[in-house]
Amino acid sequence: MHTLQQLVDYLNAHGAPSQLIDQVRSLQGRHGLNAQTFQDLSNRFGWRPRGVNLADAVNWVRQGIR
Repeated sequence: MHTLQQLVDYLNAHGAPSQLIDQVRSLQGRHGLNAQTFQDLSNRFGWRPRGVNLADAVNWVRQGIR
């Protein structure tokens, strides 16, 4: 399980757009962030992580955010 800040740091390190990060923070605050929602958002913003594949990033979220 990761903290929200760890996830944000991970996303920043892999080139996530600020809009994606804003959506992640908003959804996590409402307890609506899950792996499928994160993958859908990533696709909607066209984000492809630098240095890892999208499945790795989705697995980060799947492990849980506290």
